[in-house]
Amino acid sequence: MAEVNFELSGGKAVVAIIVLAIVIVIRLVSIGGTTDDKDLIRQLELNLTSFYYPGEVDRLKAAMASGDSEEIDLVAKSVTSTKLKIDSVKTSYALFDFSSPKKVIVKVNYSLVDDSGVNDQQEKYFKFQHGGIMNNWSYQYESNMVSYYLNFL
Repeated sequence: MAEVNFELSGGKAVVAIIVLAIVIVIRLVSIGGTTDDKDLIRQLELNLTSFYYPGEVDRLKAAMASGDSEEIDLVAKSVTSTKLKIDSVKTSYALFDFSSPKKVIVKVNYSLVDDSGVNDQQEKYFKFQHGGIMNNWSYQYESNMVSYYLNFL
């Protein structure tokens, strides 16, 4: 593999550090805009329930396989009473993306609350794209914290 070396010294090093600092500051300032975009929140709810409910179905199947009617009742009540509550939605738009459709990393904090008061708080990151023919939000893939904070392109 080819090795690439470059040296910055004196004034060039200072300029490079200043430019890098400016880009990082601009990135940090542009992060975290909370959103109340109803279409985006609707897509997030759809995605979160598609992540959550398969696990609940597995819990119910395991309870039914055990044959214990008390366990089945307890798990069934928990599954049917659990509600998804989105606590906050923050967006990170790509800093150097000036094209359409817009790509955004979404940080969502949500809770799964059931009748017994169990409150399971979680945080997930997703990549969404806005635009296209219908000018709506479309889910791309599950993302991570690094992509959220370093969303340059």
